[in-house]
Amino acid sequence: MKNGIVTALIGFAAGCGGFLLLFKLLFLDRIPPSDELAPGIVVALAIAAGASTSALLTRWRHRGERTREQH
Repeated sequence: MKNGIVTALIGFAAGCGGFLLLFKLLFLDRIPPSDELAPGIVVALAIAAGASTSALLTRWRHRGERTREQH
């Protein structure tokens, strides 16, 4: 059970961090400082990216466990 939680947290952190890094490198210099909508959208997208990465890693981990049980 703990391994599943750790996998989910690592996936969430990797997804959020990766999205925020790419956003900073690719888009941040094009957004004016006066834009108040951008930070909220960026945080929402980072949370969505983290959640999807977490779900993918958890699914990948469970698939690996099922494969090991069959052999």
